[in-house]
Amino acid sequence: MYESIMNELEQKAYDSILHPNAAHDTGHLKRVALYASELMDILGGTKREKELTYIAGLFHDVIRYPTEGHDQQSAEETKIILPNYGFNSEDIDAIYDAIKSHNKFPVWGENKLVDAIVLADKLFEANGAYICFRRAMFMAQTPDDVRQKQTAINATLDESKVRMENFNASKYPHQFQKLAYSQQKWQEQFKDALENKDD
Repeated sequence: MYESIMNELEQKAYDSILHPNAAHDTGHLKRVALYASELMDILGGTKREKELTYIAGLFHDVIRYPTEGHDQQSAEETKIILPNYGFNSEDIDAIYDAIKSHNKFPVWGENKLVDAIVLADKLFEANGAYICFRRAMFMAQTPDDVRQKQTAINATLDESKVRMENFNASKYPHQFQKLAYSQQKWQEQFKDALENKDD
C-alpha cells in the first residue's frame, strides 16, 4: 500500500532531521529502516508490519538533539507528518509506539515493530564494526568545549568505555545473542586499539 509513497517519505524524513551529525544523519535513518525491515522477516512479521517498520526506522531519529527525550519528540513529529500521506490511525499508532520505545530495551516478543527497531538501532548501528567509524566521526565533529578539550581520539576512547560498560549481549533475544557477542567483540578490540595507540 505504501510502496508508491516510500520515496516521498524517505525525502520527508531526511528533510525533517534537526541537527544532523556524523552519527545521526540520513544514512543512519536509512540503515535502521533497512535493517529493521529485514529483521521483521526473521521475527515473522507480515508485509504490512515490514512496511511500517521501515517507515518507523526512517523517522526514529528525526529529532535527535537534545538526546534526552529524542525518542518521544521524534514520535510526536512523525505523528504530525504521517496523516499527510494517507496513513490511518492504526498504522500511525503502531509507528509512533515503535519510535517512542526505541531508546530502551523492550520486553522482547511483545511488539515486533519495537523489537525490530531496537535491534536495528542498538545491535547494528550502535555496536560492532560500523560504530567504530560512527563514533570516531561524531567525536571529531563535536566542539572542543563539549569534549572538554580532549582530543577526538581520547574522547572516542572515553565514549567507547562508557558504551562498553552499558553493553550486555545477554540482554538480546536468544536468536540474536551470537551476533550480539560478535558485535561486542568489535567494540572491545576498537577500545583496546585506542588505549594501546595501535595504528
